[in-house]
Amino acid sequence: RVPEPVMELSSRNVVVMEYLPGETLLSYGLRKRRELEESSMLWRWCRGFFLLRELQAHLELLLAVQGYQIFVDGVFNGDPHP
Repeated sequence: RVPEPVMELSSRNVVVMEYLPGETLLSYGLRKRRELEESSMLWRWCRGFFLLRELQAHLELLLAVQGYQIFVDGVFNGDPHP
């Protein structure tokens, strides 16, 4: 779901969006780490490798989107989410 703008709090230069609950990358990583610690050694190694790549992909996407918004669109998002 995409958050809707809150028009009564927005202006020409600032757009305020509604709050949508979600999970941060940090809490996601910690949750996955706990799951790994409870699993077998082989699965822990394999899943740890893929988890690291998955988190890296999320961070790369976040940086690419933020960079595009700032340098191409000329907009700054003060509350970035992938």
